[in-house]
Amino acid sequence: MIGIVGFGKSNQMLYEFLNKKETLFISEISSFSQEWKQRFVKDGVMFEENGHTEKLLECDLVIKSPGIRRNLPILMEAESRGIEIINEVEYIYRVLKKLGKVPKIVVITGTNGKTTTTDLTGKVLKNNYSVFVGGNIGNPFCQVLGLEEPPQIAVLEISSFQALDLKEFEIDVLVILNIRQDHIDWHGSFENYKNAKLRLLNFCREDGVVILNKDDENLQKISKKSPIYFSINNRNAGIYMDISTRKIYLNSNFLFEMPDNINYKHNYQNALAAIAVGKHLGITDENILKTLKNFKTEEHRLEEFAQFNDIKFVNDSKATNSSATLAAIDCFPEKKIILILSGREKKEDFTELIENIKKKVKHTILLGEMVVTLEKQMKANNLKYFVARDFSEAVENALTVAERGDYVLLSPAGASFDMFSDYKHRGEMFKQTVLKILKEKCSHEF
Repeated sequence: MIGIVGFGKSNQMLYEFLNKKETLFISEISSFSQEWKQRFVKDGVMFEENGHTEKLLECDLVIKSPGIRRNLPILMEAESRGIEIINEVEYIYRVLKKLGKVPKIVVITGTNGKTTTTDLTGKVLKNNYSVFVGGNIGNPFCQVLGLEEPPQIAVLEISSFQALDLKEFEIDVLVILNIRQDHIDWHGSFENYKNAKLRLLNFCREDGVVILNKDDENLQKISKKSPIYFSINNRNAGIYMDISTRKIYLNSNFLFEMPDNINYKHNYQNALAAIAVGKHLGITDENILKTLKNFKTEEHRLEEFAQFNDIKFVNDSKATNSSATLAAIDCFPEKKIILILSGREKKEDFTELIENIKKKVKHTILLGEMVVTLEKQMKANNLKYFVARDFSEAVENALTVAERGDYVLLSPAGASFDMFSDYKHRGEMFKQTVLKILKEKCSHEF
């Protein structure tokens, strides 16, 4: 019997593939919807909700959702009894291996930029191959089982949570974009978080390749696999971009210029990582460049969506940690930024963020649960700030201090779950609020 612990999107889709093929037991810490309960009864599948019981100890294998900690008492007891605990990615890899249908696997990980780079890498590789793009990006790996033909390549975004539950998984190309503070509340320390990311190095095939960001201090001393480095600062990197000229070089030989539609340092690095994968897997310069020119960065990541009296509004709701916010601040002129911080903190050290606010930000607006922590630090550093109850108050306050040429930047540095369902919901609500207020102001002027 296979136990499924946690019933998020990946395990829900896995259920569709396993139902009728395996004996299943579904265990969930919260409640199931009435629709799912009716479905389980109809399918003849055993389940429990609102907690995990010793029924799990009757299973031969447990597949858990990535976000569930391994130190859950029932899981620790299961392991002590020799019951193996893995995740959906590991399980699907084993199924494909048994069928002799494992595609070449490209893994993208990092604190920031994973989704953009995974998407872009997939598009680059589709010039030559049949490609599945998924993993933590929102398309569970189990979807490959529903394809008529297995893909030649699977490009998978893998989170730190997923990395901890891999065992037999093998990687052909591993890209690590950066390692900065994030999910400290879950992992317990930055060192644990970093080690979860670096654990993926252990799953690289002997003939595999590792691609790393030379500009990240946590990735500069990786000796395993003689990595290929990309950089916007170091000319000696295998893939280097001179941001003053936008010229890109491979092993010091000129490739092409970065297209005008790709801007900001973090997007340069994301693009360089995708270029490195493409070159390694034989994609022509012409096809890589064509893909880059057609690429659009994702919504909610430095998305300029409105302008009023030469004041620009930027939605960077996907910045759910301080390092992403630091990258955003670095994209705009100093002292021209009205910064909105919002959300639930992850037990990060905000020292570097506060220092950058002090040097580069004109005015800061605080919103959500993180106000408690950040307000103390803002006061201690004599920084200008305003505490808002909601986005409406935040935007109104921003407009009172903003001048021509300024940027009102939502780059939260925290999770969205204090007030919103996810970062997309937060970004949409911010945009709706801004557009509503600007519409009202415009109508009053005429």
